[in-house]
Order: sequence, then structure tokens, then C-alpha cells
Amino acid sequence: METIRISKKECYSVNSGEYKVVAGKKYRACIRAQGISGERYSAYLAIILLSAAGRELDRKIRWLNDFSGKLLDYSLTAKAPAGSAKAVIAYRINTEIAIESEWAGALTEVGELTLDETEGSSPEDFDNILDAHAARASANARPLTSKEEDAIERNMAWVLGSPRSGSSWLVLKLLKRENIIAWNEPLVGAHLGNLVALAFNDECLTKIGRTMDVYAGEPDYFFSSIYRQAWMPYFRKMVLQRLYCQYPECLHKMVAIKEPNGSVAADMIMHLFPNSKLLFLVRDGRDVIESVLDMFRKESWANKWMEFPVLTDEVRKIVIIRQSNIWNYLLAVTKSAYEFHSREKRLMIKYEELRYNTLAKLKEIYGLLGVPADEEELQGLIDSSSFERIPDDEKGEGKVIRKAKPGSWKETFTEEEKKIMNCIMGKTLKEFGYEV
Repeated sequence: METIRISKKECYSVNSGEYKVVAGKKYRACIRAQGISGERYSAYLAIILLSAAGRELDRKIRWLNDFSGKLLDYSLTAKAPAGSAKAVIAYRINTEIAIESEWAGALTEVGELTLDETEGSSPEDFDNILDAHAARASANARPLTSKEEDAIERNMAWVLGSPRSGSSWLVLKLLKRENIIAWNEPLVGAHLGNLVALAFNDECLTKIGRTMDVYAGEPDYFFSSIYRQAWMPYFRKMVLQRLYCQYPECLHKMVAIKEPNGSVAADMIMHLFPNSKLLFLVRDGRDVIESVLDMFRKESWANKWMEFPVLTDEVRKIVIIRQSNIWNYLLAVTKSAYEFHSREKRLMIKYEELRYNTLAKLKEIYGLLGVPADEEELQGLIDSSSFERIPDDEKGEGKVIRKAKPGSWKETFTEEEKKIMNCIMGKTLKEFGYEV
């Protein structure tokens, strides 16, 4: 048994060696543990199932919630999902979903752990990893002081622009680390700035706006500008309280907020949080639309949670026109927010520059965030997340990670489609330095 004693600010993260697994088979891990002191949902045993390339496909856990001082047996059974090739057994304390706690106890040493195949009729047996979120919410449900609110605001960095512009790569792969929290699509702006159609032409959306603008002067509209003094300060408080409740460490860590789909309200977001940082991520709108069209494939990742129509020539044209107008609108709103934001708290990055000059641009971003990182560290992040290192079966058409090839729109659109996009987006494209 290994004796462990850590403070609330420390974390314990240990993996076993890798075990070979077969997709569809079930595997069982057993340990002995003695919990002496700590908070519930601060520690767990896990079986982490991986692809051949080492990508995590699934994670089944068993909470180590007993602190009676008794030596107890724990077991965990998990089924290897499609694509699984290997697995590790892991301990996590104060990290990766688990809440932070002073923790003391003893665990079976990781070198003594085994992963055994179980009978086909044996059911999976594991705990719900989301239970920790409920516990975290209860533990952190207290009003913030104004000083704490201001501290959290200064630690916020909003990544805005448009969807399909590389924000997942930037936030989840290049920025997420020990001293940077990644808040993945809270959709604050999407709820605040709902898009509405203002004009149609041949069944295609040609003019769009926001509910908050259309009804701004209506007294009964909840977000009416007439009553902004009543709701704006509390909307700000709600966002800060919500962030703290999930990530209390935001009081002393930077938070990179991936919010491309909330960029529709970029101006309002930055007005509410003037002391936060703004990363304006721009990508050629024609490449953005090519990526959106890929979501309509029957086998697309997006079709797992949203039903898209069959992409006939007519539907394709409608999508191109609508998305061209939406891209225009999102960049116009984000540009407005950017121009009014303090120079020392903002940075505009083009996806194409980030893709081909990653290290230099990443240095600029870390400089804006005020997070120290040496060149070797940054290069390690870049190398580990590069498109070229992603296995072929995890990228390409219909996948979340598709091409990472700027300018590929030139090869996929017809001349008529190019003309439509350039007609709608041409002025904005030129404004951001793209050839039309």
C-alpha cells in the first residue's frame, strides 16, 4: 500500500502501465484503499480506454468516498468501446473532475494493479463521474465578494470570432494546462444574443439581426435596454458566480473561454467584462463554410446530435448563402467589441498564421494572458497536438478534426458558389486581408 497525504492545492495523478484490450470486451480492476480524511468526490479509481494512438475514448470511474479509516476493497468493470486498443488504470485526487480537498489515505501501489478480462455476461459496474459536478456546485455555492468578482474577471480570456475557426485546437490543446482552465463553450453570448431572420430572398436568409436589438426598446422584453440597469449588473454576477461554482481555482488561474458560438453577443460580453482579455480568432469565411458543409455528411460527427437535411444542390446553395451572412455578422460584432476594448487586453490572430507560424503566435497569446511559458514548453504543446500527428482514422471528412488546410475552399466549391460567397463576404474578407 502507498500512503498519500496531500494539501488542497496539490493533486495526485498516477497511471499504470498500458494493457492491451479488445473492443467489446469487458475488463475489471480491483484495489484496496483506506480513506483517512478528505472530501467526498475528491478521489477516484479509473479505467481509461485509449485508441492505438493513445487518444482517450472513454473513462469509467469508482469514487473513493469512504473516510472511516477502514481498509476497503473497490472494484470497477468497464467495456472497451469501438476503436479501443489499450487501457490504463489510474488514480486521480484533486484533479480531472475531482473536487479539491485535503486528502490522506493509502492505496494499492500502482505497480501492483492488474486489469483482467471478465465474463461476457458480467455487467459494467462504475460510478457517474458527473456526481462530482453536483458536489462541486454545492461546495462552491456561496456569494462572491466584489473583490473576488473583479479578480475572476481579470483572469478571463474570451476566444471569439466564428465557429469552425480553430478555437478547439487553440483552447483545448494549446492553452489548456495546469495553470490555465479551459471553459468549453458556455454559450453565454448565444443565449444573450439570439440570431433572428430579418429578410429572405428566394427562401434564403439574406439579412440577420439579434433579438436583443430588435426588441431593445420594448419595455416588456426581458433584456430591454430601457431596463439595462436592472439586469446587466446581475447578469455579470451570474456569469462570474457560475464560473466560480465549477472552477473555484479561477480566483488564481487564467480561464480561456472558448465561445465562438457566443460571438453573436461579443460586444455585450466585453462591455460586461471590460477587464477581461479578448482573443479575436479570424479565419477565411470560405474555409469556414466548407467546414460547415462537411457537417451535413450522413456520417458526420455533428449528425450524432443534430439531424441535418440531405445536402442537395438546392440545400447546399441555401446553406452557403445563410452561412456567408452569419460569418459576416459574427465578425462584424466581434470586430466592434475588439475596437472598443483596451489595446493591452486584446489580440487578433488569424487562423492561417496560427496554423503555419504556431510558435510565434502562441508566444503572443501567452504574453497577452500573462502566463509564463518557455519556448520548449510551447513547442511540446504544438508537437503533441499537431494535425500531422493525429491518426488518419481520427481526422478527415466527417470528423471534428477535418483538414487544417487553409485555402482548401478553392478546390471544393464551384465557380458559381465562389461567386456567391465573394459577393456576400467579399468586403469583409478584404477587410481582414483575404484575397477575393
